[in-house]
Amino acid sequence: MLPRSGIVQVTKEDEHFDALLSFVPEGGYGLLFVTLHEKSPDTGRGKPHVEVRIDGQRVGQLTL
Repeated sequence: MLPRSGIVQVTKEDEHFDALLSFVPEGGYGLLFVTLHEKSPDTGRGKPHVEVRIDGQRVGQLTL
C-alpha cells in the first residue's frame, strides 16, 4: 500500500475512463484499491513504468 499523499500520482488515467466509470460511486468520489505491476518498455524507446490496475484492468500508470 502507498501512503495517501499528493506525491503519488496516477497518470494516463484519462485513457481509461471507460474502465474507471464502473468504479465511481454515485457521490462522485471514493476509495479504490488498485494493484501495481512493474512494466518494461515493449520497444527500446519506451520508459519503464508501474502499471495501475483495478480488477486486472489497466487504469493508468506511475512513472519512475
